[in-house]
Order: sequence, then C-alpha cells, then structure tokens
Amino acid sequence: MSRGYRNSDYLALRPGGKGDVSGSHVLWRTPSGASYVPSIVVYDGLIYMTNEIGVVTCADAKTGTPVWRRRLDGVFFGSPVAGDGRSTW
Repeated sequence: MSRGYRNSDYLALRPGGKGDVSGSHVLWRTPSGASYVPSIVVYDGLIYMTNEIGVVTCADAKTGTPVWRRRLDGVFFGSPVAGDGRSTW
C-alpha cells in the first residue's frame, strides 16, 4: 500500500489484527518512491508503480527492495496493469 502523498513510503501489511498494528503487522516499509495518484499493482511477485513525474519502479513484493527504476518521458496519472504474463505502465 501507499499513503497517497508525493514520493511517500510504500509498505506491506499482514492482514488481520485490531487497533494499532504498526508494530505487529508491518512486514516491510520502503521510505520513498510511492506514487501519488496511480495505483500500485502486484503481479507475479513484483510490485509495479508509476509516479506523476514519469518514474516507474518495480520492486520485490516480499521485501520491498527495488528491482529496477526507469524514467519515462512525460507526466503520468494512469495506473499500471498486468495480466497474461505481461505488465504495462
């Protein structure tokens, strides 16, 4: 998940729990790089996200560790999609 702020953190939470689960259910947290408007997609063990300044990040879904980053030309507000063995941003 991401918080919906420009260049904010993104993280993985274990489902379940009650009350403040910030100490017990956060599996990992990456301090920056999340998108502001576009949604994050998880596909085939990888997280894909774009941000509004044209940077695409692919990260490992188990650890949050970035696998690669690429800068595209332009400003983006569309969300990535994935299926049938392919991912598109």
